[in-house]
Amino acid sequence: MFTATELYHEASRGFVCPKCQGDLTLKTPTINRLNTIVFGNCGLCNRRVEVAPPILKKKLVYLDQWFLSNLFDSKISEEQRTFFHAIVAKLEVLVACQKVCVVVSDIHIDETSKMEIDSKRRELWAKLNSLGYGKLAYESTDVLVKQYSRLILGEKEVFPWSDILKDDPHSWIVGTQIILTRASLFKIHANYDVSVEEANKLYRKVIENQVAAVSVNLTQEECYKYICDLWTSEISEGIDYMFLNLKSKNETLTIEDYRSLSEHTGKGMYYACIRLVERNLAVHRGSLSELEVAELFKNVSCLPMMKKISCALEAQQLHRALQVKIDGNELPAKSSKFSPRYGVSSQNDTSHVSTYAPYVDILLTDNAARRKLRSEPVAQFVDGLHCTFYSDDNIQEFDRFLDELLAIDMSEDVRIAQQLFSNVYSL
Repeated sequence: MFTATELYHEASRGFVCPKCQGDLTLKTPTINRLNTIVFGNCGLCNRRVEVAPPILKKKLVYLDQWFLSNLFDSKISEEQRTFFHAIVAKLEVLVACQKVCVVVSDIHIDETSKMEIDSKRRELWAKLNSLGYGKLAYESTDVLVKQYSRLILGEKEVFPWSDILKDDPHSWIVGTQIILTRASLFKIHANYDVSVEEANKLYRKVIENQVAAVSVNLTQEECYKYICDLWTSEISEGIDYMFLNLKSKNETLTIEDYRSLSEHTGKGMYYACIRLVERNLAVHRGSLSELEVAELFKNVSCLPMMKKISCALEAQQLHRALQVKIDGNELPAKSSKFSPRYGVSSQNDTSHVSTYAPYVDILLTDNAARRKLRSEPVAQFVDGLHCTFYSDDNIQEFDRFLDELLAIDMSEDVRIAQQLFSNVYSL
């Protein structure tokens, strides 16, 4: 296998066949699905030539729904909307130049599908889907499973791109690309998801139960410990269910055991998280038995990064609710006021920040979310990440960052590869 640079002939500014040394024009070139090998044949001697695309290091960018919605929001000024569209135009160029990979998640589908005006909803999704080449990041549960798997095995805490994406985001993209519209997923979210109002009712109940269960004088750090304890308690119950479930496979259970199994409070957590971790380990560490996985899981004493961040954000939310109670007030009655502080909007911020911040280079979010990230107990976890957070308050800095990326010339290897692969087709 060769690189494009190795086949390049400086004098003729063309390419030579490694066999016949004639001018090389790849005949019917194609690239494999992983974008790792270009196959072609010499036009003169018909030798099969395999060329490795150049190695790239793209910036991974996650765009919050706040920014995307403002592209079509009539409430903001024309000047501001034009500025946001200019940022998207720069991102489109950077994606095409293979300097940036825009990470798109199911949270984007969910939030975009709930936009009121159909034409704006479809236009926004088409633009975002195109920026992400029609690819979707793994959802939060999948990411949590991979982080937990490393914890269980005692491995170093790392955040590889493969935790959130199926295909290497840094791979060379060349040739005709088939971009999936994700129309079916979009329709499912639009028609069958729980409404914002119903979801807010559930979140309100959770917050009210938490406020009723603790002292109003809890500090932020104490709120964080309380939220973490809730999660670890649920995990412990799920592990208890796992042991009982294993027992049912190896022993004859009494009627009482079967009743305990069917009514066990850890059943939900087992199927929602623990069983998925078990299956992930079975795929990658096939020698581990279910019992060994259960024992290892039981001995995990810390939380994965995703849960540390989400618990810290939930702790801030609980602390705010306690302050409201101390002041003699109630949680916001209107859904539009409740949602950004405690409800759907706030929960989506928690989800995308905790899931993707450890993996991306840039995360653009709203001002309120960015302020949360700069405050304790969240800051102690996100400050150590390589992710830079931008919001409306410092979006000019984000714009300058994009300009700097655009100004960076492509390497000689990339320039030569582009010349060679100008007529490559994807398999």
